[in-house]
Amino acid sequence: MVWIYGGAFTTGSGSDPRFVGTNLTRQGVIVVTMNYRVGMFGFMAHPELSKESAHKSSGNYGLMDMIQALKWVKNNIKGFGGDPGNVTVFGQSSGAESVQYLLVSPPAKGLFQRAISESGPRWHYGWISPMNPTLDAAYKTGEQMAVNLGCANASDQIAAMRAKTSDEVLKAAGYNVLASDPPVGIQAAVNVDGWVVPEVPEKLFNAGKQQDVPVLIGSNKDDGTLFGAIVGKNNITVAQYPAIIKGAVGDASGAEVVSMFPVTSNAQVAPTVSSLLTEMDFASCARYVCQSTITKTRSKAFLYQFTRVPPTQAGALLGCCHSAEIQYVFGNLPASEGYGPKDTAISNAMIGYWTRFAKTGDPNGGGSTAWPAYGSTDQNLEIGDQIQPGTGLFKTQIDLSVKIYGGGKP
Repeated sequence: MVWIYGGAFTTGSGSDPRFVGTNLTRQGVIVVTMNYRVGMFGFMAHPELSKESAHKSSGNYGLMDMIQALKWVKNNIKGFGGDPGNVTVFGQSSGAESVQYLLVSPPAKGLFQRAISESGPRWHYGWISPMNPTLDAAYKTGEQMAVNLGCANASDQIAAMRAKTSDEVLKAAGYNVLASDPPVGIQAAVNVDGWVVPEVPEKLFNAGKQQDVPVLIGSNKDDGTLFGAIVGKNNITVAQYPAIIKGAVGDASGAEVVSMFPVTSNAQVAPTVSSLLTEMDFASCARYVCQSTITKTRSKAFLYQFTRVPPTQAGALLGCCHSAEIQYVFGNLPASEGYGPKDTAISNAMIGYWTRFAKTGDPNGGGSTAWPAYGSTDQNLEIGDQIQPGTGLFKTQIDLSVKIYGGGKP
């Protein structure tokens, strides 16, 4: 099981103590963590960099790092007692999104046989970040970095930029490396480079060009609260709300979204945006990938919603928020943070589901509550204080997301 950490493609590390895989390995799997380049180091494109490339592309170096790590696993995991023909990629947030990119990335084909995606946003990023740019559009980021680094007039911009220290690059990008929150500077997004990401991912999924592998994917009950809190900090008003929504999805679609997610006071804006993101972004992406998997491949898909509110400070503030499931998946639940026996029981259940899926492509077994494969009624499994199957999660809201962005079942 190869773990890909999240962090908005701007921060993160495989050595985060939450990702220690000991509890998973007790179920007979091998856990591999990696590091990949992030921020400007991982995703900055520039025309001069593309000239150096045999594929005439640049940016997406972070994704290339993941692919190289998977090649290393394929070539070496047998020496650790592993099976190079039974590899599962799993990740959360931008790590989950990366899993979704890898599913449609030609250089990643054949490097894994299962995929687990935890709270990955839809690639259109219509709500919370810029859309995946074309390579030409992505060049603007690299060219702006050259300006910020004082290298714009150099005869060889790339050589001049490479001569800068890493701290200088971070400062030029506007990152606060001492901040506890993810940095907010110039954003270097995954781009459609024609090689690692040959087309907008949804077009590739719609065309059935994803790898034919079983998928386990889902979201958290309050995935949007973390981002809604940012909206709250920015003091978005009820008067500004409709224009922001319409700016993201267009006037006609925006009017439908505002009608489905209305606000009548400034205090309602942040929690409403939280619900919108939870339902129309994270949960929508999960259903879309499930639908694409069962209609375009021969493989099964398993959809979940994680609903346990952790008994921690973050849980009290943000509910079952973005990333809340990670410590349950890995079983690292310190009592000092408030976790108790109920959390351990939920974690044990998740570890069982995740590792059985990694071994066989099906999470069922071990006397656990049956997890129905995704099908025509949007079957899913709630994992929380109760572990129980359900159908039609956020159906109306996700149907509207499908209407706006296409893909999936209307």
